[in-house]
Amino acid sequence: MRPRVALACALLAALAGTPAAAVPPPDPRPAILLASAAAEVAAPDPQVAGVVRIAAVGDVMMGRSIGRRILRDGPGIVFRAVRDPLAGAGIAVANLEAPITRSRDREAKRYTFRAPLAAAEALRRGGIDVVSVANNHALDRGKAGLLETIAETTGKGILTVGGGADRRAARAPAIVERNGLRVAFLGYVDDFPESTGFRTGSWAAGPGRPGVAIARVKTIRADVTRARAEADLVVVLIHAGIEYAPSPTAEQRAYAQAALDAGASLVIGHHPHVLQGGDRRGARYVAWSLGNFVFDRMSGAAETAILVVDLDADGVRSVRWIPARLDPAGLPVLR
Repeated sequence: MRPRVALACALLAALAGTPAAAVPPPDPRPAILLASAAAEVAAPDPQVAGVVRIAAVGDVMMGRSIGRRILRDGPGIVFRAVRDPLAGAGIAVANLEAPITRSRDREAKRYTFRAPLAAAEALRRGGIDVVSVANNHALDRGKAGLLETIAETTGKGILTVGGGADRRAARAPAIVERNGLRVAFLGYVDDFPESTGFRTGSWAAGPGRPGVAIARVKTIRADVTRARAEADLVVVLIHAGIEYAPSPTAEQRAYAQAALDAGASLVIGHHPHVLQGGDRRGARYVAWSLGNFVFDRMSGAAETAILVVDLDADGVRSVRWIPARLDPAGLPVLR
């Protein structure tokens, strides 16, 4: 088998969950010049009753130069090149990697982000329906920044998961009904340590305390079980793993397994900034990391994708990865 053909087969197999023994191990560096072939696979019409299509992307960071670009060129600039597959899905989902706020508070940590209020309109114009705020930047601008982020996004009709005014709100599911199916979304972030001494766990939401939902196996299992009683399908968003690592960690695997054991149909991961492929288990699917989707100053992690999953009442019907990349400004374009 020629090297390029072998590599392409390996990448497609890693993403689709094909047994690794069937192909040579993939080289993680090209990450995903991936599924141009997989993107052409026929999939069910998302408008059919009883079928819902989810389009999911990874880290969306609209601060720094991208925030200035939004203010200069307008909020439509961010997702302009990728809007069709997002807006065309029944539900589009992203990880919101920067608070949308006017707050000048600043956490004592290495990187702190802040996006302008117009970033919420950028999400709306991009067709995004649900965002997770359970990540290691959600409270970069303090509790007030988190609450303003939630207010700004919900004000644009975008649901948030993984954070809130207290523990109950942070762990509550966002439920979206499409084509006769009720889909519940939950979001969690691992308790990351930082060289500065900061830990994400210090942001844990509590009784009467705004914050985020911290990933714990018992917590995920309990929340998914409750959400499953309210909805036909449960989707869990997990911010965990090691930055730039090509493979999931033991923690990522444990959190995903807890979600699946409790009845989740789909687990979507982010944080490593790079694509880590996926694992199909019958009518369930785990996408370990979706990489960056909107992020400046990340030239070493520019390969990305849109994960497209069709679900029915029994779980996952089809999975496709649409290849994309970040342009030099950090904005997504389709390959």
